[in-house]
Order: sequence, then structure tokens, then C-alpha cells
Amino acid sequence: MTANKKADDRVVIDLAKRFRRHVREEKRKLYFVSTTYLDPKAFPLTPVKATEHFKRFHKSLLQHLAQTKQYQRSWFQEIEPIVYAFLDKTGSKSKHYKTAPTRESTFHHHAMVIAHETHVSMLDALEDKTFAGVFVAKNQKFTGLRTLDVQAVGSGGDDVLRVTRYITEYARKHMSEETSYLVFPQSKDEFLSRYRRRTAATKQRIAMQASDEIQKQKTSEPV
Repeated sequence: MTANKKADDRVVIDLAKRFRRHVREEKRKLYFVSTTYLDPKAFPLTPVKATEHFKRFHKSLLQHLAQTKQYQRSWFQEIEPIVYAFLDKTGSKSKHYKTAPTRESTFHHHAMVIAHETHVSMLDALEDKTFAGVFVAKNQKFTGLRTLDVQAVGSGGDDVLRVTRYITEYARKHMSEETSYLVFPQSKDEFLSRYRRRTAATKQRIAMQASDEIQKQKTSEPV
């Protein structure tokens, strides 16, 4: 197993442990949330645009859970959902997860939403396709949402690890890119920020080693 592969597996395991710790220590529940977006007619949906869509969806979700547009108030910030969202690209999944790419949903997001017990009933309701469709229709003009899928995740280690591996598969290969993931609230981002910095440093070191090797080969060649 390569060093990169070990680091890749380590971040999945550590993330899954982090998710379960929120459940155990803060009386929260996990939800696997997927969002796709309306594709602009004139040009393909980009990672940057998809990220803007998710940020708007997140704002609408907070307003929905708080039942007010004033979700920035301190009482809500103490119980707001913790969200880890990862960019994905249709057709990027390995093995049986792989699907044919479609223009309408090229870039989308998979997220782990860690909900406070106060909001569990509202998120449980969004598991119903009808209620999710109503949410999409109500917020589509602002968010650009095309579809919303919400599924509760069991708190067992195997379930959390499986979902964590799935939602991060594409993002882990593009971690150095700013659009690879989002964390809300941002104060919870310290773990993935460290991983991103390590990933960037590793890539830089590999590139420098490759450059040094090429230079050595050039200097060793007979004139």
C-alpha cells in the first residue's frame, strides 16, 4: 500500500470517527444528503457554480430548520447542523457505484449532515420524496436545486464508514482544489484543512522528486 493510499484511508476512518463522536457526545443524528443542480443552458455546470448552489441550499436549509430567516441568532447557532459537503462528478464512482454521466447533473454534492435532536423530525420528513420535492420547488429559484435526497444513516461504525468513503471518493482525489469540500460552520473545518495542507505538501514533494530525477538523468547522459 502506497503512502498516499494509507493517508487516503486514514482520513476516511478519522472522519467517520469524528461523525460518530458528534452523535455520541452531542445527541445528534447523521443524514446522507445529495444535491444536484439545474445546469445552465449556455455552458456546463462548473465546480465553482456547483459550490455556489450548495452554499445557497445550505442557507435555505438553515432557514427551514430555524423556521425563520434570522438563523444567525445565537440560540440557533448553538444547535445548527454540522455539515460536511463534498463535490462529486457523475460517472466518477468506482465499481457498482459508477453511473453514466449526464449533462444535467455533472457536478453535484454529497454531504453528511449532523443534526441536533431538535431538528431530527424535520430532516426525517425530508426523507419523503414528496416533502423533498416541495422543498426543492419552494427554494429552486434561489438555490438552483434540481433534486434533493435525504437518508438517515445508522450510527454503527460500518454504516458511517461506508457512507463516508462514498461521499468523499471524488473529493479526496482533488483535495488541493478549493471547491473539493465545504464545512459548516467553518469553525469545524480544522481537520480537513490540515489534511488539505498535507496533501498539497505531499504533491509538491513528489513533483520536486520527479524533477530532481529527470535532472539527474539528463546530467548522467553522455554528451
